[in-house]
Amino acid sequence: MSKSVYVLQTRYSGEEDEVFLFTTKKAAEKHVFKYFEGYDHGLIDVEEFEEYLFSNDIGYFSIYQANIIQES
Repeated sequence: MSKSVYVLQTRYSGEEDEVFLFTTKKAAEKHVFKYFEGYDHGLIDVEEFEEYLFSNDIGYFSIYQANIIQES
């Protein structure tokens, strides 16, 4: 049996990655803004925010879908 999850991989520039799992993409996107909440950017679009973080050398994130296999 497998379950689909969304993986959020985040990192401040020069730091180690942190990985979070979510049941929905929307929840993962919401957490991106919470994770980097110390930056006053005024953006609400996750793709624009990704560009803002990268171009200002603040950090980066990626969101992708993965399957978790549950062994019985």
